[in-house]
Amino acid sequence: MENKFLKKKELYKMDYRVKITIRNNRILNRMEEKGYPTMTSFSKAIGVSQNQIQGVISGKIKPISKKGTIISPVKTMLDALDLSLEDAFTERQLEGFNKNSFEVTMDENQIHSITSPVKNTELLAMEQNVHSTLKNLMIKILKPRENMLIEKFYFENKSIKELAKESNLTRTRIDQIIKKALFKLSKHYHEFDKSGITDIFPKVGNTSPLVENNTYNRHFTYRKENIKQ
Repeated sequence: MENKFLKKKELYKMDYRVKITIRNNRILNRMEEKGYPTMTSFSKAIGVSQNQIQGVISGKIKPISKKGTIISPVKTMLDALDLSLEDAFTERQLEGFNKNSFEVTMDENQIHSITSPVKNTELLAMEQNVHSTLKNLMIKILKPRENMLIEKFYFENKSIKELAKESNLTRTRIDQIIKKALFKLSKHYHEFDKSGITDIFPKVGNTSPLVENNTYNRHFTYRKENIKQ
């Protein structure tokens, strides 16, 4: 009983309820390449009903019959798209899906990871290199606590409220420390510029490092509004 209660409590902590719908991206991409932006236009062009096309793309209609042959609507679709069965479906997709939509719960960090654009390997390597250079510069310029707060605020996307709770300090004090650290960093802008940070992390300010960061401005406004209350 206690475990059920704890699980329910953890569920309430999640920030988002996300619906995942399965669709065949291989077929959808090829439709777009062939000039069919919608299933309606594709349906009219090939003479297969929209419901059948939707069923195939969603996985509700299996492309292979019980006899092991390609069903007629799928064969027409593949011919129109110049796709082979292997190119259009994975082995799992060939089996079809009894259920093609699911709901999952996610917290803020999880939703951020799936909504942010996926970065290619080269860009990730460049970011890691710049981040490493930046961290070394920050260690030289800032005090340990200043360095820690800047690191968590800008590169771990922690909020002022979260940092205050972790550090056992007020939001006002966290804000003061961050602003002081930013002022110190602004005096060494030429070193940051050489590191390549302004190219890799465009959110960093153009005139003084990190000052123009939108994340910082957002939290600073939030802080001022809450202090007044």
